[in-house]
Amino acid sequence: MGSKAFSYLFLFFLSISIAYGLENCQGAVFDTEDIPCLLILPVETGTDCTSITITIYNENESLYSSSLESYSPVMCSTTFNESTVGTYTGSYSTGDTAKWRVTEGYKLVYLIFGLLILAILLTFIAIWKEDVNVAALAGFIFLGVGTYIFINGFSIYSNLLTDIMAIVSIGIGSYLLGKFMEIQFNF
Repeated sequence: MGSKAFSYLFLFFLSISIAYGLENCQGAVFDTEDIPCLLILPVETGTDCTSITITIYNENESLYSSSLESYSPVMCSTTFNESTVGTYTGSYSTGDTAKWRVTEGYKLVYLIFGLLILAILLTFIAIWKEDVNVAALAGFIFLGVGTYIFINGFSIYSNLLTDIMAIVSIGIGSYLLGKFMEIQFNF
């Protein structure tokens, strides 16, 4: 293959546009990883979708309104792009309503549980080896995870259980760091 043909091939691949299609919002619970997605409203044939609006609410607070677009001859759509964890309501100008919940992606849940398991293992290693530096590292992990859970919540559990997890994690982290300070600096 000559250099001229290679140049044309390179330009061809360079000029190919990348297509990005939004998936339809599936079900009543969305992961943050699935957003943005399309909200679909079935309509009668011939309905002008641009005349239909949707107002998105988050816990009775109006976030925004937008007009729908034509998705097919019998469906209208709009893009839902709110990735904050919570419950949302959509009120269509046709009188229809929809309610759905955005939850944390399970990848983040696995990361949080992984960090908690790592902190627990480091705590046991610190006790076994009597190493205060490892205990301090475990304490920082507990504090970080507890603070994250306390601020952002943990959507797969209820608010009470989330708060308990955060307080216990912060308490364990504070205790471990306090012991580190006591031993290391003779407080």
